[in-house]
Amino acid sequence: MQEADRLKARKPTKAHALEKKEAIMKVSQFVYSASAVKQMLQEKKMAAPRPANIALEKSRVLEALSDAVSRGDEAERERLESRLKELEVFATQVKTKDAKALALAEMNRRNRLLLHKPVCQIWFGDA
Repeated sequence: MQEADRLKARKPTKAHALEKKEAIMKVSQFVYSASAVKQMLQEKKMAAPRPANIALEKSRVLEALSDAVSRGDEAERERLESRLKELEVFATQVKTKDAKALALAEMNRRNRLLLHKPVCQIWFGDA
């Protein structure tokens, strides 16, 4: 409670605590029905498969593209070029997600350091 006063935050009430407890109980006792599981699996199958190694997949597509060009197969060339564009888009999305994850990791590290200082001061005095 002292922390809530210090931060000028809203203090939790008994009613709020009971609501949260009921919500946790409801979630922990939830049972998936067969239809819900079937729908989730269907949605997972509908998602486009993503390669685990984008660089390897790009090199395979480029090799197949050069083969298609040498054979003069225009339909295959167009398909492979579109696949190459998809891989480029996916690679940029992955880079964006990685950058966000790195930023969050750095923020977590700084927060841990900031929280560590007061705890050390409490445990060891003003050391």
